[in-house]
Amino acid sequence: MWPEFFSALNKKFQLINTHLTFLSSFSRQTIPTLDLIQKLDNDISALDLQMIKQLFPPGDVSFGYFDESQILLQHVEKVQYSGEKGYKASQPKSIEDAYKQVAEQREDMDHEKQLLVFEFCDVRTNAITAIIKGKRTYPSKKLKTLSPSGPEFFQASKSMDLALLSQAQLQAIIMARNDRFRVFIQEHLDQFTEAEIEEGKAFKNLVEQCSPNIPKPWGYVDPVLNMESKVIGPNCDRTEKPTAEEMLQSLREKPLYKEQIKLLQTWTEQRDAHYETLASQSINPALVEALWRYKEIDIDDGGLYCHQSRALSSIIDHAKHVIVSTSTSSGKSLIYQIPILNDILNSCSADLNRRVSTALLIFPTKALAQDQLRHFKELISYLPDQKRKIIVDTYDGDTSKKDRPYIRNYADIIFTNPDAIHAAILPSHSEETGPRGWNDFLLCLRYVIVDELHVYKGNFGVHVSYVMARLNRMHQYISRKDSAPVYISCSATIENPNSHFRTICAIPAEEDVVHISVDGSPSTEKKLVVWEPPILMNKKGQREIPQKTLKLATTLENPIQSVYLPKESIISELAKILVHLLCYWPTIKVIVFCPIRVVCELLTKEVKSLIADPDYPQWSNLSEHDVMAYRGGYSKSDRRAIEQKMFKGQLRAIVATNALELGIDLSDLDVVISCGFPHLKANLHQQFGRAGRGKSSKGSLAILVCGSNPVDRYYLQNCEDLCDKSSYEDLCVEGLLDGTSNHIVMSMHLQCAAFEWPIDLEKDIKWFSPRDNPRVNETFYQICIDKLMVDKRGTYRTDPRYLPWPAEKVSLRAIELNMFAVVDVTANRNQVIEEVEELRTSFTLYEGGIFLHQGLPYLVKEFNPEKKYAKVERVKVSWVTQQRDFSDVDPIEIELVKQLSISAKVGQTDVPVFYGKIQITTIVFGFFKVSRSMEILEAVEVNNPPVVFKSKGFWMEVPNKAIEAIKQKSLNPAGAIHAAQHAIMNVLPIYITSGATTRHNDRWAPGAADAEISTECKAPEKEFAKRQSTRKRPARLIFHDTKGGEQGTGISAKTFEYIDQILVKTFDTVFLCECDWGCPLCVAGSFCKELMLVMSKPGAIIVLGSILGKDLQELLDTVKDGPEPNMPKISTETIADRSQMVRMSPKVEIILEEQKGES
Repeated sequence: MWPEFFSALNKKFQLINTHLTFLSSFSRQTIPTLDLIQKLDNDISALDLQMIKQLFPPGDVSFGYFDESQILLQHVEKVQYSGEKGYKASQPKSIEDAYKQVAEQREDMDHEKQLLVFEFCDVRTNAITAIIKGKRTYPSKKLKTLSPSGPEFFQASKSMDLALLSQAQLQAIIMARNDRFRVFIQEHLDQFTEAEIEEGKAFKNLVEQCSPNIPKPWGYVDPVLNMESKVIGPNCDRTEKPTAEEMLQSLREKPLYKEQIKLLQTWTEQRDAHYETLASQSINPALVEALWRYKEIDIDDGGLYCHQSRALSSIIDHAKHVIVSTSTSSGKSLIYQIPILNDILNSCSADLNRRVSTALLIFPTKALAQDQLRHFKELISYLPDQKRKIIVDTYDGDTSKKDRPYIRNYADIIFTNPDAIHAAILPSHSEETGPRGWNDFLLCLRYVIVDELHVYKGNFGVHVSYVMARLNRMHQYISRKDSAPVYISCSATIENPNSHFRTICAIPAEEDVVHISVDGSPSTEKKLVVWEPPILMNKKGQREIPQKTLKLATTLENPIQSVYLPKESIISELAKILVHLLCYWPTIKVIVFCPIRVVCELLTKEVKSLIADPDYPQWSNLSEHDVMAYRGGYSKSDRRAIEQKMFKGQLRAIVATNALELGIDLSDLDVVISCGFPHLKANLHQQFGRAGRGKSSKGSLAILVCGSNPVDRYYLQNCEDLCDKSSYEDLCVEGLLDGTSNHIVMSMHLQCAAFEWPIDLEKDIKWFSPRDNPRVNETFYQICIDKLMVDKRGTYRTDPRYLPWPAEKVSLRAIELNMFAVVDVTANRNQVIEEVEELRTSFTLYEGGIFLHQGLPYLVKEFNPEKKYAKVERVKVSWVTQQRDFSDVDPIEIELVKQLSISAKVGQTDVPVFYGKIQITTIVFGFFKVSRSMEILEAVEVNNPPVVFKSKGFWMEVPNKAIEAIKQKSLNPAGAIHAAQHAIMNVLPIYITSGATTRHNDRWAPGAADAEISTECKAPEKEFAKRQSTRKRPARLIFHDTKGGEQGTGISAKTFEYIDQILVKTFDTVFLCECDWGCPLCVAGSFCKELMLVMSKPGAIIVLGSILGKDLQELLDTVKDGPEPNMPKISTETIADRSQMVRMSPKVEIILEEQKGES
C-alpha cells in the first residue's frame, strides 16, 4: 500500500489524465490552464502538477507560463481537413483583428497576461505524423470502397484526414498513461526504506525537489547582451577532458538512451606524430626563434611534421605551387605563414625599408579570415624587434574607406576574398585610380594563399578561376615575369586536389604543382556514432515497440515506410543529446551543424527550452547563454560578439549552419553533431573534422543524428558508405570551363580584364585557357572579337556598355542586394536584430508568423514591403510556424532545340529537348502553427504576393504513351516524373559537378553555394488530396539554373549539351539499382524539399525508358505493379492532359547532332 499522499496524487492524476486526453482530441478551444484543472478538483494545486511533471520522464509533460494572446490564437479553432476542400484555414482578416485587439490591450511586456498551462506531450493525437492502427473511421459513403490496411501517417494517408481518435484509442492512451504513472510513483518510493516512507521522507523529498521549480512568469532578456554579460571564471577547465569511450558511455545512460545507436565505429585511430627535419637552411633566424616561442617548434631539429617539412621545402627551395590535403588541425597554416614571413624578414635584414615581398591570403568567409588573421598576428607578435613593422590587415567589403589607402600602400600581408580582388583590387591597380593604386602591391606580390579550396566549386568556382586568371595576368604585366605568383592551398576533403587546385588558381600547364597528402600530425581517437531517434507512444497506447520486429518499416526495400513509426523529432532528440553531454561533462565543448537557418533556430529554441526547464536538476550547471546560434542574417555587431566568444572558447556549444565547416579554430571542440545527412559526404567529413583538434583532447565524438527522410533512412541501413574516406563528390570546375556554355562567364570577365589592361590575344590566352584546350581557345578568340572593342594597336578594350566600372556589372555569387530589416519592438526597444534577403521574406516574414532569432520566438506584427522592414515582438509560445507553399517552373521561350541522339544503333528518338527562358513562381499561400511534437495546431491563410524570378533552363515532354503505361501499372504519374527528375539530378555530378537543389530560397542559405540547378517538386498535399486540383502540371521533366539571374549560370546549358549521355546513364543507374521502390542511389534526393514523399521508381523507369526509345512493353514486363507502398492510392488527376504551348525565340536555333558511337 502506498502512503495516503501518493494514493491521493494518483487519483488526481487519473482525473487530470482522463479529462485532458479527451479535451486534446475533441476540443481545441479549451485551454488546459491551472484554473481549468482546479475546477475538476479544488484540491489540485500547482505543486501537485509540478510533482506529476517531476515524476514523468523529461519532455513528457509541459507545465509553464505562456502569453495569453498567443494561447488564444492557438486555440481559435480545431484544424479541419476534407478531401474536397483541403484544410480549413483561418482568414487573414480575423487574425489581423485579433492581433489588433491584443496590441490595443498591451502597454508593455511586463503587463502582458500569462497563463499557467499544463499538458501531456508523450503522445500525438492530431499530429501530421500520427499513427492510426487497427480500425479506421471513414465517411459512410466510402465504406464499400475502402478496406483497412497497414499503418498510416499524414503525408501518405489515403484520406489525409486529421480524424478524431476513437473512444477505444482514447481509452488505450488513458490506461497506458495511468499505468506508467503508477510505475513512476513506485520507482520514487523504491528509493526509500519502509521506515523512511513511514516517516514521510519520500513525500518530503518530492516536495523539496518540486517547490523551487513551480513555474513563474517570465521576462524579456536580449540573448546576445545576456551572452556578453556572462563572466567566464578561471575554473571552467577545472578537470581533464574525457576520452571518446567515456563520452560514449555517458550517451548510453538513462533516461536518454533507448537503443538509439545504430552504428559505432572508430573514425580515426590514435596516432603519433611523424616529424622530419626541414632540408632548407634558408629560414631567417628571427622566424626560427619566434616559432619556438610561439608553439615550441624547433625548426632546425625535426620540429615540423613531415607534411609541413616537405611542403616548405617545395615552396622555399624550389618556388613550386603547393596543395596540401591533410586532415583538419594538422598545422597547414604554418605551411604558408613561414614562407611569407621568411621573405619579409629577409628584406628587413637587408636594410630594405620598403615592401619587396607581399602576400594575398584569400578566404571564402569573413569569419574564417578573421580567425586566421588573429593567428597570424599572434605568430608575428613573437618575432624579435625588427627594423620596420610588418603590417597585416584585412581588405574586404567591411574595410572602412579611411583605412583602405593605408592598407593598399603599406600592408605586407592582406587578408581578403575573391569578391574584393574582383571588384576593388584589380580594377584599381593603376595610379589613375588613386595615389599609387595597387600597382606597388601587385609588383611585389610573391604569394597567393587560397584556403579551403573545396568551397570553390560549380559556377562560383568558375568565377573565382577567372578572377585568379586576371590576377595572374596583371602580375605578369606589372612585374614583367612570365610566371604566376606562388600559390599555396589547403583543403581536407576533396576528390582531385591537384587538378582542382590548378583549375581554380589558373596555373598554366607548364608550371609545376606539388601535392602533399601524407599526414604527419598526431591524432586522438575519434568515434563515429550514427543515432536514430526513439519511438514515441502511438494511438493504441503502445510505446516501447522493439524496432527489430518492424522489418517492413526499416528495410532498404521500403525506406519510406519507416516513417510509419512515430519517432521523436530529430530536433528534440538532438537537443537532448546536446544538453545531456554538456551537463555530464562540464569541460567539453560541442558544435552542432544544421542544414539550413530555420533548423538552426528551431534547435536553439529547443535547447534553451530544456535548459530553462526547472524540472531538470541534472542540467542546473548549464545556462542559456552557454549555447548560441551562429548563422547568416544576424546583425554585424551580434556576429562579431558571438565570434569573439567562440574564438576565446567562452561558449559551451555552437549551433551553426555549415558556414563553420571551414577551418575556424573554435577552441578545443570535443564533439561534433550533424543534424541529418548534409548534401554531400565531403560536407559531412568536413564537419566531423572540427572536433578533437585541441592539445588537451583525449578523444572526440562525431555524431550523425538521422531523421525520417529517405536519404537519412538509407544511411541508417548503409552506414558503411558514411565511412568511406577514399572518394568524395567531384568538385572540379574543368567541365564548366571547357564547355561551350562557359562563354557567358568568360565574356563578363574578359570585359573586366580589358578594363584592367588591354587584352593581347597571343599573350593573354595562356591565362584564360591555361590547359590550351582548343574549344576554350576558340571561345576566347571569338568573345574578344565579337564582344570587345579593338583599338589602333590591335589590342582589345572593354565594351562601352560595361563602363565606367565593369566589375559592378559582374557578380561572383549572385548576391541578393535588397535586404529587409527585422526590428525588435519588444518593450519599445526598436532595435534591428537581423537583415533578411528580399526573396527570403516570403518564407520567413509574414504577419502572424513566428520569426526565430537565437532560438527565441518573435511574433511578426507588421511587414512593410515598401519600406523594407518587419516589426517583431518577443513572445513565449510553444509552437512555431511553417509556411505552406508551392513553386511552378514553366518555360516561356525556346532558344535551342535538339533531338535526342542515343547511339548509332538506336539513332535519334522522337523526343525533342528544349533550352530557353524559364519562369519560376513561388507562392506562399498560408502557414501551419506546429507544436514541439509536430502537431498542426492551426492552418492560417496569408496573401503574400508571389515570388517570381526568371532564369535559363531545359525541359523535355514525357510521351503520352508513358503516362498511360504508368496508369496501366497502377503507378503514380506524378511520383514517376518527380523520381525521374531527381534521378537525373543524382547523376549530374558525374558530368556537371555543380550540386543541385529543389529549395529555391536555399540559394541564399549558408552553404548552398553548390546548389545551382533545380527542378519542380511534387508536394504530397497537392498530389494525394481527394479534391480535384486546379494546379495541374504538364507531364515534363524540367530543370533550371538557380543563380545568375535571367541569363543563368551556364549549368543548365551544359546539362542540355550532354543530356543524351546523362539520360542513358540515369536510366542504367535506376534500372540496375537493387532497391525496389527507390533509394538515394537512384531516385531519392537529399535536396528534395518535399522529402521525396511523392516518388515512384518503377514509374521513373518507364518515363526515362520511353524518352530513350526503349520498348514500352518490355519496360512494363520488367517493373513492379503498383500502387507504391510508400504512397497512398491516387484519387485525383494532377497531370495535365496536354502540353503547354511555349513560344519560339525569333533567334531559335535547331542543333543537329551527329549520331554517337555505340553506348
